[in-house]
Amino acid sequence: SIDNPEIAFLTGNIQFTSRTVRAFKIPMLEDCCEDYGQVAYYQGAIPGYPHAFDLDNHHRFVTGKPVLVCGNTAAILSETRFAKAFKVIGDRFTHFGTFNCSGGSGGGGCSSSAGSSGGGSCTVSSSGPSDGTSSGSPLAGMYTDDGEHCGKCC
Repeated sequence: SIDNPEIAFLTGNIQFTSRTVRAFKIPMLEDCCEDYGQVAYYQGAIPGYPHAFDLDNHHRFVTGKPVLVCGNTAAILSETRFAKAFKVIGDRFTHFGTFNCSGGSGGGGCSSSAGSSGGGSCTVSSSGPSDGTSSGSPLAGMYTDDGEHCGKCC
């Protein structure tokens, strides 16, 4: 809220929101959520989250409990700052088809455009990654602090 009456008058009916974005630079992402039989275990190692960790609004990892994940989510958990907190089992050698990574709402798999409903890619292109790495490469796992993801799949 705006506590200064002069600024409140100037802004009128403008509504402000705050968003936190988690951006992960991953070199080998797929356009679709694919099933390779990979399983992730949260090890309770993120400070402040000893019992469970919510990656987004439909990826909740309870400490020690196995969770099936798509190839892109497995990459996010094993190739980023989260790698020390997760144990990911499996590789990308055996493909089992499209992964239903929709958070239980059906769909999953592929989507050709950002923001389309039902399933899709975790890949988002950006020229300004927030993690300090070089720009121009695909990013995965765009999350906000209210649990929104890239609007397409996992």
